[in-house]
Amino acid sequence: MLLFYTSLINDESDRLRFEEIYYGYHKTMYAIANGILQNKEDSEDAVQIALLNLARHMDKVPSSNEKVLSAYIYTTIRNTAYSILRKKAREVDTVSIDNLPVSIEDDPLEFMMKQSDYSTLLSVISRLPISHREIIFLRYIQGMDVKEVADLIGRTPNYVRVQVHRAKKLLADLCREVGICFE
Repeated sequence: MLLFYTSLINDESDRLRFEEIYYGYHKTMYAIANGILQNKEDSEDAVQIALLNLARHMDKVPSSNEKVLSAYIYTTIRNTAYSILRKKAREVDTVSIDNLPVSIEDDPLEFMMKQSDYSTLLSVISRLPISHREIIFLRYIQGMDVKEVADLIGRTPNYVRVQVHRAKKLLADLCREVGICFE
């Protein structure tokens, strides 16, 4: 499969860089996709689509440092996985979310995950500002602890805790707007 991707890249240095990305991030990309999609085949598809997009647009892939590259790849695979998830949600009216691995204490997000269908959950979360969506995704869907999230996004753990609190508050407000009541 690597040969296919590299055949899309004209520049030899970009080819070598893509190979490094492929070997260095393939497993991580799969883990991120599987954390979102919870399905082996869909996760493999997400990785293939993300790698194809990376190969097609190597000129846009940052090469300044490892952290920037890692964040770029993370964003690419996350967006690809969410696209697949949205497509699946449109195909099926209601998807059970009882089996999703969630490490959440009693709060609006957990309530919503138990009481709503998955497409409604995605719809409400997608209305959050991007910074809050990222925090919710990393903290609750990926199950990362505060320190891991802080390290990944280059912020302090206190910043992450504040953003999680704000994201939950916004999420509760958005849920009320769409008619999901917590009382």
